[in-house]
Amino acid sequence: MAVLKDEPLARITSIYHAWRDQNKLGGTPELNLKLWEAASPNQDMKDSMRFLAELQRTWNVEIERFIREECGCKALINSGNWRTADQLHLLDLDRWSCDANDVIANNRYVTNIHVNPKEDNKAGYTIEPGDLFTDESKLFDWQSMVLCARQVAGKAYIVPESTWVPPGSFASEGPFLVAAYSSLTGLDAYYWFALGQVGFDRSLLQRRSDRARSRHRSQLPALRPSRAHRDKHRRNHRWPPRGRRHTRDSTARSRHGWEWSLPVRERNRLLPDS
Repeated sequence: MAVLKDEPLARITSIYHAWRDQNKLGGTPELNLKLWEAASPNQDMKDSMRFLAELQRTWNVEIERFIREECGCKALINSGNWRTADQLHLLDLDRWSCDANDVIANNRYVTNIHVNPKEDNKAGYTIEPGDLFTDESKLFDWQSMVLCARQVAGKAYIVPESTWVPPGSFASEGPFLVAAYSSLTGLDAYYWFALGQVGFDRSLLQRRSDRARSRHRSQLPALRPSRAHRDKHRRNHRWPPRGRRHTRDSTARSRHGWEWSLPVRERNRLLPDS
């Protein structure tokens, strides 16, 4: 909100006063942008939030008109927002403003607590030496997944950008939980972000959203490595180690994406970090 001052603030205030006159609200108060008061709004706050929601919906309608009529594009149009200033009290207004288009979309990453002690602005998108993380499966924190989203009845809802953000020990649960919870909640599409290369990325990624890690990528049937790919890496990496009994009674997946077999007892010991 720091950029909304001087001439930009004067322009939007003028639009706000015209909107109040059109809706017979009377008076010319200033916009109430104290969003931290959304939990207990006065009438000025309610009027201001209604104005901003209607303005955003009008914008979404105009963008779709421009794309359809002036650009001649017939594709579905989706509108969305990263998040509101107060998800509990303002999200319904945001969803209503996005309901003007064909599809509602919301980018959201699945992550745990990430603290950068030196540069807090880098937390959440890059890994730096000395960063602190929590490591928890979303089976125990399912409420924080974007799959549990507030949806508009009868309206398509998609997640156009998401992933299980590293580092963490539970990335392989992602494809399974997305499939399971999407079927329960009616989520229409979930786009994994992002594949930056053809093969697996084995480094500790600076780009926390990269999808090329084997723990993620190898869980998707369409992206399982080919036999030629596995054989190529088997020539360079000895697995299983010398002396380990190689059996067919169970299968797990290595850090590099190929399949290897272990007795059930050993497989169960390794699965929490597989």
